[in-house]
Amino acid sequence: NKDTKTMSEEHFPVVVIDTATGEVTAKIDVGGESHHAWMNPNGQQVYVTVPKAEGVAVIDTQTNTVIKAVGTGYKVNSTATSPDGKLIYALNKGDDTLSVIDRETLTVSKTVDVGKGPDHLAVSPDGSYIYLTATYANEVWAVNTDTLETVAKVTVGQGPHGIAVSSDGKYVFVANRGEATFVILSGGELKKVFSMKLGTGPGHVMVPPGGSNVYINDEAEFRTYIFDPDKREVIHTIYLWPEPHESAFYIP
Repeated sequence: NKDTKTMSEEHFPVVVIDTATGEVTAKIDVGGESHHAWMNPNGQQVYVTVPKAEGVAVIDTQTNTVIKAVGTGYKVNSTATSPDGKLIYALNKGDDTLSVIDRETLTVSKTVDVGKGPDHLAVSPDGSYIYLTATYANEVWAVNTDTLETVAKVTVGQGPHGIAVSSDGKYVFVANRGEATFVILSGGELKKVFSMKLGTGPGHVMVPPGGSNVYINDEAEFRTYIFDPDKREVIHTIYLWPEPHESAFYIP
């Protein structure tokens, strides 16, 4: 988050918003420009990537304070957790690596070499696979979470960016921002099952928990596409201004 009132400052805070009132209740300095954030399933910690600090800031949600900064690698970009929240995964875009952080110790337990320019990641619902976009290699990789070995990789198109997994784990959805295409891969083996042109700059891809439709944001077109995987078509378009980038879902 870049607060317009503090753009001249070195550090851009993470902002905490009360969803009932819409008010900002706290601003947390994470030691540099915050990029991606991920909530642990237990709701007790938030993990924020801080590229300048080359690591992940761990925020305690009860106190809204950084309890530890975990060093991961150069140009750390995105993060996610295992379904049970015991492991935190972070992609280091500048190092071409995947870091695995233990929730209990908040230390890096393993660093794995992956594709060139790892950008975004998604974890399968059963926790068996980590899927990631290797942007500079135009590839998607599948990493087995037990062995941390690469079990599959496939060329998908220019500049793969956002990635998500279907609720049943059968499909992996990818947006290629560099060539404006949307691709569906099979879970695990990463076989191409579908591809289509989509907008001019599809970026992040989201699937609601337990849902089936896929939501793809397009900053260049100022819209979010809702894609039906069964019909294999866009069933609705939501126009948003300006530049919709990433989304999250609130399930009551």
